[in-house]
Formats: sequence, structure tokens, C-alpha cells
Amino acid sequence: MYGLAGLLGVGLLMTGCASTSQSTDIPDQTRQIQDPAKARIYLMRGTKFWGNGDAIQLALVDKHAEARQVGYTPDLLGELGPGHYLCVENLPGIVVITTVQANPDTDVTLKLVAGHVYYVRLSVGAGFDGPTAVLKTVSEEEGRSLLKHCKPPKH
Repeated sequence: MYGLAGLLGVGLLMTGCASTSQSTDIPDQTRQIQDPAKARIYLMRGTKFWGNGDAIQLALVDKHAEARQVGYTPDLLGELGPGHYLCVENLPGIVVITTVQANPDTDVTLKLVAGHVYYVRLSVGAGFDGPTAVLKTVSEEEGRSLLKHCKPPKH
């Protein structure tokens, strides 16, 4: 009896219940880039094998906008759960993708060029104070491979 309950408990830990939602409309996925004057960014998170099923909030800091505006706040991109991706398009320039949890080690700086596609992988681990998150740019080959195994956001 306890053996079956234990197996069910492990199964629940291995399946994620964290939702993925995007703050803006997702660009047309049938096209490489919806707006050729912009760059496309994919933020992807692989499936989890054990724990760490929390959704992680991600934000985009536009360095040009930040320098021009008093009281600038980053744009919330959405929440990224295991096995999902977010997709946004942004004007060229320097942007920083960061977690809302504000761990400075998680920032990724991108120099966006119009018409280009960028791939960023989010890895989440267990920490003493909650989940730890690491963002890393990956090659187009690795990004496309991971994207095949990820689902789009619910919105």
C-alpha cells in the first residue's frame, strides 16, 4: 500500500503543475520573424526531472529606454514553467533578460539585430531559499532542438 502511494508521490513531483503565461501576444509562429524591423527572442525551459516545478517570472530591460526614462520599469515577459517557451519580438538594441527574483547571476544581455533570432535557455535548480535560476544564450542549433520539445505559453 505504501509502495504505491510512494510511487504516486514521486510521479507528482516529476510532473509539473507550474503554468506558463506570456504578458504580450505571441508572435506568429509560422514565420521566422513577424516584424522584420525587430529581432525575435525565444526563452525556453526544458522539462524537469525532479522538483523545481515553479514558474519563474522573466522581464526584459531595454537599455535604451531605461537611459531615456525616469522611473523606467522592466517589461514583464511572463512566467515560464517546465517544458514551455516564451517568444517576443523587440526593436534592435541592447536588452537584458532577467528573472523578477532579481538574482544578478541570472541576467543575459543581448545586442539585438533586426531580423535575427536569439535563443535563451532557463535552467532551474533547487536552492536553500527557493529555486535558483540561470539564463544562458544557446546556439541556434541547440535552441531549435530544445524548442521542439517545448510547448507555447497559454497566453
